[in-house]
Amino acid sequence: MSSPSNSISTTIYNEALFSALPRASTIAQLTIRQTKKLDGGRAVPVDQVPRGLPKSSVSRNLEPPEPDKEALEIPEHRKTRLDAYRAGEEKLIHAIIDGKLANLTSFTWDTDPPLYDVRSGVSLVIDGQELDIWTALGKRCPKLVHLQVLDSAEYNYVHSAMDNALDSVMGFAPVIMRNERPFAHVLPVHDSSIFDAIKGLRSFVYRCYSYKHGKDEIPMDRLCGMLRASPNLEVLKLSFSVYGMRGTETYSASLDPLFETGKPVVFSSLHTFDVCAVRASPENAIVFFSANPSLRIVKVSHEGGYNTTDDNFGQNQAVLPEGVLPNVVEFDVGGMEGPGK
Repeated sequence: MSSPSNSISTTIYNEALFSALPRASTIAQLTIRQTKKLDGGRAVPVDQVPRGLPKSSVSRNLEPPEPDKEALEIPEHRKTRLDAYRAGEEKLIHAIIDGKLANLTSFTWDTDPPLYDVRSGVSLVIDGQELDIWTALGKRCPKLVHLQVLDSAEYNYVHSAMDNALDSVMGFAPVIMRNERPFAHVLPVHDSSIFDAIKGLRSFVYRCYSYKHGKDEIPMDRLCGMLRASPNLEVLKLSFSVYGMRGTETYSASLDPLFETGKPVVFSSLHTFDVCAVRASPENAIVFFSANPSLRIVKVSHEGGYNTTDDNFGQNQAVLPEGVLPNVVEFDVGGMEGPGK
C-alpha cells in the first residue's frame, strides 16, 4: 500500500514536479487527476504530493471543455491549453524514460486523453524512440501491475433533425455518422497504443466513453490481447458507456475475442469480475466461469439497467451449471441464475 511519501496525485500540467523527481524515486503510485468537476458535480480533486515537491496550479483557461463543446472553444484558449497540456505530457514521458518512476506499481489516468499517441503517428521522439505515455510505461516501469484508465474522449457524430424525428417515431437509435478525427488532438485512449504496450497486470480498471453514441461496434481484440498477456490478473473492471440499439452489437462490448484462441482463459488469482455493457456468448461465458474458480465477485450490468438477454454476458444462459464458481460470494449477472439458486 502506498504512503503519502511515495504517492502522487497531480495534473498533467505539473511540469515542475515531473522535472523535480529524482532518478529512481520511491514513487509507487501516480495519479494524473482531472481538472474539472466530476460526475454528479463533485468537487475537483486537489493535489496530493510528497513534502518538498511542487503542486500544480491550474488556471481557468486550462480547464478542458466537454468533448462535444470543444468546437465552440475560443481558438486562443485552446492553443494555450493544448500547449500547456503537451508540455506537461512531454515532461512526464521524459521522467518515465529517464528512470524516475522505475518503482511505479500503480498508475491512474483520470483526465482527458493524452495528446501523444504512437499508434496514430503522433509521438514524442526521444533518443530515436517513438514514445507516448503508454509505451514509456511499458518500457521503463517493470513493476507496474495496477492500471486504472478513464477514456473520456467521444467521437464526433452528426445527424439531422429529420433523422432524429423519424428514428424516434420508429423506435430506433438516431442515424448518425462518425467523423473519425473531429480534432487532431482528440484521440480516444481506446484506439491508442495502451493495449499493445502494457502487459502483466494484476488489476485493470477501465471506463470508456469513446463509443458512447452507439453507431459502431466497439473493437475489443487489442484489449482482450492485453488481458491474455496478464495471467496474474486479480481484478478486472470494465465499464462502457454506449447508447446503441438494444440487442445489436453497438449496445455492448464483446469479450468473445478473449476466447478466440480456443483455449480457456485462466486467471489463477482473479477474484473480482465487474463489467458494465459487456457481453459474451453463452458457451464462452460458461467456459470462462468454469476456468476461473477463484472468482468471488461477479457482476455484469448495463448502464441504466436497460440490457436485454441479447446484451448479457452469457446471453440466454438461464442457469449457471452446478459446481461452477465454488467460491463466489456475490453473483449478479442479468438473465442468469447463480450458484445455489
